[in-house]
Amino acid sequence: MSKERRPFPDADPTLSYDLAKFELSAQLSSFDSLNQALAVGISLATAVVAILLAAFGIRFGQESADISRLAFGFLAGGGGLYVLSLGFLAFAVRGADFSTGLGAQNAWDEAEKYRDHEEVLYWWAVETLIESLRLNRIEYASKKFRANVGFGLLGLELLIAAAAVVMTIA
Repeated sequence: MSKERRPFPDADPTLSYDLAKFELSAQLSSFDSLNQALAVGISLATAVVAILLAAFGIRFGQESADISRLAFGFLAGGGGLYVLSLGFLAFAVRGADFSTGLGAQNAWDEAEKYRDHEEVLYWWAVETLIESLRLNRIEYASKKFRANVGFGLLGLELLIAAAAVVMTIA
């Protein structure tokens, strides 16, 4: 089923095209920024587990390697939260199905169709960019939700890991 085209405004499309192109560029930059934050979160989650395991390793290296059940429970809880937070963060990082706007082949095909109507070609490009923006808003909201859950779990992991380290060293 083909999408029915709405009539284009009777105006110069250049400003609309430039604005849509700029907005899509800013939107894609937001995706990049979120991906960088997610990468830092994954690194931090892994570093916390390494510190937690090092503290337990130091404790087990001592002659009286007596660790309470509570401390061991915190270790297990920290490990479980690590797996959960890493899962959510990695799921958020995965390749998003975002739209980059005009495809080279699509633009070429449309240019062939509207060879003598540059204004119509521009309006087609504006319409395509606006549709990409709409689709990306949905994908970004989903990605941001997964990231927020992952970062929330990471915060819990940090608290539990800190408690476990304190209990282990004390």
